[in-house]
Amino acid sequence: MSVERTAFPVSVNTILALILPIAGTIIASGTSVVQTSGGYFLPLSLWAVFSGIIFLILENDHTERGQQRLWRWLMISTTVLIVGFFIRQLVIRPNVVQPRGIYDGAIQAEVAADLILQGKNPYGANYKDTEYGAVNTVPSSGVIGDNPVWYHYIYPPLTFLIILPFRVAGHIFWPLGDYRMVTISALYFLNWLLLRHVQTREQKITIVLLTLGNPLFWVYTVIGCNEILMSLAVAGSMILLHQKKWLWSGIAFGLAIAAKQVIWLIAPLWLAWLWLQYRHGQIQRREFLRVVIGAIGSAGMLFIPFIIWNPVAAWTDMVRFAGGSIPNTYPIAGTTILQYLHVFHLIPSPWSVIPVYLFQLLVAIPMYFLVLRWVKRDLSPSRWLVAAAVVLLSLMLVSRYTNNNFFMTPLAFLITAYVLQQVPQSQECKHV
Repeated sequence: MSVERTAFPVSVNTILALILPIAGTIIASGTSVVQTSGGYFLPLSLWAVFSGIIFLILENDHTERGQQRLWRWLMISTTVLIVGFFIRQLVIRPNVVQPRGIYDGAIQAEVAADLILQGKNPYGANYKDTEYGAVNTVPSSGVIGDNPVWYHYIYPPLTFLIILPFRVAGHIFWPLGDYRMVTISALYFLNWLLLRHVQTREQKITIVLLTLGNPLFWVYTVIGCNEILMSLAVAGSMILLHQKKWLWSGIAFGLAIAAKQVIWLIAPLWLAWLWLQYRHGQIQRREFLRVVIGAIGSAGMLFIPFIIWNPVAAWTDMVRFAGGSIPNTYPIAGTTILQYLHVFHLIPSPWSVIPVYLFQLLVAIPMYFLVLRWVKRDLSPSRWLVAAAVVLLSLMLVSRYTNNNFFMTPLAFLITAYVLQQVPQSQECKHV
């Protein structure tokens, strides 16, 4: 008499739950900001393996109670890993001569927020005698003299305006003044926003694994990288547009424009997509204008005060400095083809000032043409997000500097596209 054996199914979620936390600890161990000093790394690495084992066991209990336990365990295990790393990084960042364990851009955003509270303009300010100056003590280019980065704030204004209430609260409870409170909060808000738009528990588990469990998100938000702000704003804008909340969608996209310059590269693609929707009757003229006015209005409210305050400093910091036009500020480095200009001795040094915008135009023009042809077949927000991710990845290949945390944004676009595709087909904005 044969005995029928019950299969022990393994889902994609199970594999992700085992691989992603372990991959996160590996990525974190190779990140210089995490490596700087301090212990307590082994317990977090062990937790990453342990959490995957427990997930594997719990997932095969298909009862309602078992699935509830699985969901609770997933939220607990990912939060323990994120909060554990945050506490570790917080502990190794003492108020000493040179702060450690936090991204230097996050430190400068904190200092910029303090300057605003003192009535000073962060653009064109001198950061030499601040915590940011202590992190960047000498020019990494090897040039003798002051470090040029002491005199520029590279990011748009949302990055320091959003930390203002946290800095005020930090005088009462000091961890709240840490910039990573903003980035980690944004990650959890993105996770919540996406979870609201999927139906099944399996899909919800997938979203949590791709956001809270994904090292390309949590490792870099734990050290204070600000790409999560732009990613959240664009995801929110597309979801709001999908819900036909035109003005709010525009406002959210305007916040993205005020979060990081990389969104400027695809803003024309966003505007062209909206125009195609209007031309093909997917949205009305009034709706088109409400989205565009919302974006211009919210971005303008954040940019204009600083442009009026000191237009030269705002232009120099956000455009010339960010574009690599200020000598000896940062090299051609990271995942970019432009490094071969130095490898093949076409430029004398990775610190050479070169017209990067010409390379980006060379890539952007054909990419815009191709993706717009593709988007015209389906004018849904999910299709635009995929097109935007393709364009961003293409332009990152010819940027002056592309770090690992930059990949958070196109990944967030793709995850948001996946979520919007779960909405019933009849509710999608289609062009036939």
